[in-house]
Amino acid sequence: MKKIIYLTIAIFCSFCFLTNSQATSIDKSNYNSLNLEETLADEQIEASFSNYEESKDKITIYMFRGKGCDFCRAFLNYLNSITNDYGKYFNLESYEVWNDKNNSNMLNTIAEFLGYNPYSSNFGVPFIIIGNKVFPGYNESFDEEIKKTIVNLYNSKEKYDIFVEVNKETKYEKNSDLSGYNGLIWNFIFTGLSTIIIIISINIKFNKLTEKH
Repeated sequence: MKKIIYLTIAIFCSFCFLTNSQATSIDKSNYNSLNLEETLADEQIEASFSNYEESKDKITIYMFRGKGCDFCRAFLNYLNSITNDYGKYFNLESYEVWNDKNNSNMLNTIAEFLGYNPYSSNFGVPFIIIGNKVFPGYNESFDEEIKKTIVNLYNSKEKYDIFVEVNKETKYEKNSDLSGYNGLIWNFIFTGLSTIIIIISINIKFNKLTEKH
């Protein structure tokens, strides 16, 4: 009887843990990132930074990449080519995911938050985020849209930042329907187990009374 009670308590505690662990924040300081200059150097891309420097007043382009990825290098070469005219608008923050499991896990979290399935066969790198605009991959047809997105984000009053947004608890309200559904299931299970315990307890007491008489 005691074992059943302890099992019920354990299941109930697990339910509480699961329903309160839906939202997980991301602390960027726990991940390995490179700026534009470091990223180009890592990919052995020659660059001149006479007209480019990092600054806090610029917007951030987030790039998830694989070292040696041809499409990633193509995007980096493109960024390198526009630094003279557009470098005043942006910083780059890149996260290598092929050789860094921690960064890869973060990409999965970010992608799912944005509505992408990181486990699908057509999901890959580069995965580029500029404000609330996502470029899943890269080809030259994106060039004009990338420049437009950079300038629009720089000039906007409210500069959307994916890491700020993913850390807002209110953003996880989109999962509330699923959480509520899971909660109903666990409540049903817990109620059922509780009912079984009560019935068993009553039967045990009834049998003891019967044996006395």
